[in-house]
Amino acid sequence: MVDAAVLRRVAMALPQARDNSEAGFFRFEVAGKGFAWTCVMRVKPKTPRVAQPGVLIRLAAVEADELAGLLRAAWRRVAPKPLGAAHPE
Repeated sequence: MVDAAVLRRVAMALPQARDNSEAGFFRFEVAGKGFAWTCVMRVKPKTPRVAQPGVLIRLAAVEADELAGLLRAAWRRVAPKPLGAAHPE
């Protein structure tokens, strides 16, 4: 099981990660692009939202090592290519 402190520690361990979280909502970025953020679901949405690629993870149902792998993959997807190449898995 992962809590907010573990999520923050794992995300911030990635190269050039920035924590742009605020008021209880998480948002982690690299080079200005989000790779992990809080998903706020509406029960009855009034307007459809634009779909964004991602994976929904329940922190209470994931282990830290699995979360680390998922965050690394997300980071790699949005990180600038030279940065990703400088930090191979």
